[in-house]
Amino acid sequence: MHNDPAVTGGAAKSAILALLTVTIAVLPLQRQQADPAPPVGLEAIFQDGLLLQDRNGDGHIDHVAAQLLLGSAPSDRAVAAAANVAARLGFETSAMNLPLTTATEGVTIAIGRSATAQLAIPPDRLGADLEPGVGVVAVLDREAGPVLVVTGGDDVGTAAAATALAARAPHLWNPDGPTFHDVVSATGEVLGAAQIEAASVRVTRFLVNHDTPGLHRLDVEVRVPEEMLGRAESALLQAAAPDTAPAKLEAAAQEEQAGTAAQQPTSLRFDGLRLLRVYLAAVATEPLILHVAGPENPPESGSGRRPSGGDKTDLDLSNLFSTDGFLGDSDRNLIPDRVDVLLSAAGEASGATADLAARIALEATGVAIPIALPPEEIGDPEQQPPLVLIGGTHPLVEQLVDSGKLSIPELQPGQGLIRVVPKAFDEKPALVAVGADAAGLERAVRQVAERFPNLWER
Repeated sequence: MHNDPAVTGGAAKSAILALLTVTIAVLPLQRQQADPAPPVGLEAIFQDGLLLQDRNGDGHIDHVAAQLLLGSAPSDRAVAAAANVAARLGFETSAMNLPLTTATEGVTIAIGRSATAQLAIPPDRLGADLEPGVGVVAVLDREAGPVLVVTGGDDVGTAAAATALAARAPHLWNPDGPTFHDVVSATGEVLGAAQIEAASVRVTRFLVNHDTPGLHRLDVEVRVPEEMLGRAESALLQAAAPDTAPAKLEAAAQEEQAGTAAQQPTSLRFDGLRLLRVYLAAVATEPLILHVAGPENPPESGSGRRPSGGDKTDLDLSNLFSTDGFLGDSDRNLIPDRVDVLLSAAGEASGATADLAARIALEATGVAIPIALPPEEIGDPEQQPPLVLIGGTHPLVEQLVDSGKLSIPELQPGQGLIRVVPKAFDEKPALVAVGADAAGLERAVRQVAERFPNLWER
């Protein structure tokens, strides 16, 4: 998967250490009954076992155990966010059952504020007071099982969180940089060096700011035996605040030059991460807060370019899931390795749009995220890849109708229309799905996502 349109083709971004703040909070230890299954962390979210499963034991993911929840009235940005998360799930597996948005089993992925309101998740469960433009991805432990939450202080924050999860996780930021696994491993090494065996270490949430590269904050939960609290606290504080006095740094440099330098202790500072917050589960004490300043240079955000597959002038309803349609083949080996279209939805086909994104990504061995954008972020359609436009109220659908390039017949309630518009924007075609009402629009999009290229039965 291309983790970012800017890294298409394998171009590596430079990894730059950002300003880092480390917060260690000592929390009450929750005494629970023994559970053989440890709580899940974000470091394992795309591994075999929870969302993704290998059900036939051949070493390859072949099932997605997830149900997407968008709530009763998701915004267009929340729909695009859900589509991007769904595309990542589709990319990760060799098979999946659709629709994800009406699934009745699997891990619930709640996307957007409408979804969190439906689940009655209070803001304090997300671990932050979310401001506009700030998004959060959090795994919450609930009685019915874990819930993955992707939301924000507003829809812009939700979109930023979804893109970070879908395009970058389990990397903190750069595709060749540190990962959530590295954070968990380093935390375990710090404790191990102090002869402390942690009961569990997991990443519980991360925060992003829509206009700032890098993760704004990453939260790690550490559970240790109560009698080891003091040693664990000391070890983590020492790792969080390495000695950077000039004399110490000069001595270390001389030792390194002479080849006599001792092994450096494990650091809890990571490229692309501005704030690491460690929650140490133990008896109640006042939280200890320690700030460590590193270089202020943020990680690079990339140029935002995505792979191009040309104008797709041969696009028609029979070849949507081929290299003449939605997909591309960069090395011409007959294996689709990229997605050459961009989805944009306006209206009430929220679930179907996410399922269509999952189906498209399932068919390719590579995908650039975001695969979906809300109407207001499309900009000049002639500068975009061929577009999949969903909803009769989409401004670009209205533009096509006004220009005479698209005619929409009178539709009966529950009916939908799927049509390819040749040369919709310059030489590029567009696929348009509209409906007489919400049910008709949903029906049209699901026909593409779940049935095409077959008329009905596969």
